[in-house]
Amino acid sequence: MKFRTLVFLFIALILLIGAFTKPGLDQFKAFYAKEYGIQSPPMIEHTDGISYSLFSITAFSITKDANNKQVAVAAPKIKYLGLFGRFWKL
Repeated sequence: MKFRTLVFLFIALILLIGAFTKPGLDQFKAFYAKEYGIQSPPMIEHTDGISYSLFSITAFSITKDANNKQVAVAAPKIKYLGLFGRFWKL
């Protein structure tokens, strides 16, 4: 009986720590700007969970087409998980 109680308390403690240290959108923008630099502003989709945050990034690059006009081209989406105050690429 004590083992189940300890496991339950440990899981509850981990969830509470995750909820209090969950990074927000502003923290992710600062992380992304520091990590990759901003050539053009990316499109950021933010999903907020109880003890985590998910970020989906669509970056754009500017290229020239056959008529020598500048065209914005979308890069593949990159997903990040924000948990315990850090960001991990998925």
